[in-house]
Amino acid sequence: MVPNPVYPGRVVRAYGAARRVARAISRFALVGAAVWCGSPAAAQDRLSERQGNPQRPSDGEGGANVPPDCARFLGSVSWPMADKAVSLIASGPAINPPPRNGALSVTEFVRQGWPFVIDFEPQPGTRTEFRIKLWVRVGPIAFPLPVPAMTRVLDPTGEGGRQYQRFAVTLPTLEGESDLRIADYEVASERCDGRDCVAAPVHVYALGAGPRAVGSVTLDNVAFSQASVVKPSGNEKVPAGYSYELERDFNAAQMSLFRACGERWCFDRGSVGQVPSKAGVWSGKWEIDRKSKTGSYQLWVRAWLNCPGLTPADQYKACADDAAWATGHADGMRIDP
Repeated sequence: MVPNPVYPGRVVRAYGAARRVARAISRFALVGAAVWCGSPAAAQDRLSERQGNPQRPSDGEGGANVPPDCARFLGSVSWPMADKAVSLIASGPAINPPPRNGALSVTEFVRQGWPFVIDFEPQPGTRTEFRIKLWVRVGPIAFPLPVPAMTRVLDPTGEGGRQYQRFAVTLPTLEGESDLRIADYEVASERCDGRDCVAAPVHVYALGAGPRAVGSVTLDNVAFSQASVVKPSGNEKVPAGYSYELERDFNAAQMSLFRACGERWCFDRGSVGQVPSKAGVWSGKWEIDRKSKTGSYQLWVRAWLNCPGLTPADQYKACADDAAWATGHADGMRIDP
């Protein structure tokens, strides 16, 4: 079993200090530093309008459902906490646009002691870390703190190769925090030469959190059905297939496509409505036409428990383990000219 270097004393002190600094900033500069995303009721209305296409991107964050009137605070998209919770219940894990090096950031619920599972493949000679950054409420808004509340080295020997790990989430306990919290889950790898470190590729095949979503990898074998497609001309449309496997039933599932654009993957499109969320092997397709952009694509399938009957903003904390989630990933698909 891989040891768990959580560094509780140092991390808790740093996290607590960052939280106090953020709150102090909010007392003096909140109005000038961020634009409030609107009231929880307004967020509910916006989300209701989007149910036909909950993956519509805004502010560059595919799957994050960022309202167009939101701003950035301390480098992160700012939300009223309850609004963000409603978004996650309705639309599931938010895949934040990943860089081309394979690092991953997912915004979702977290709970003390939850099991977490990850299927990943780092390169030999690299150091790969898993981090949890908790969201904090500052006045009317909420955002992830830059200081991780938990850090774990996933590949301490640097051997590389595909690996599977399961471990329990360990978080600092702070006064006034809910049992069910919102967090950014991050996986990143780097290659170091002395003190000089650069980002390194790491492939994350699947990950999930919560006792009702974790046993083995419950969302697995995400794949494109072909390696490349030639972009059609005229009014012709060419189907591109994908498949995935669910080992357990979920309440909802969706797919998202990201396209390589510069140093990052940019959100391209998502499924309209849901894709199958019951246990089994499933397949689907998306249509490529003359308006489709050429280049490399990656696919994310997200599945989650959506707390049926608990969508009002003031009730999300009652979700408890019904806020569990999982996501799987595949890349390697190209649209050629």
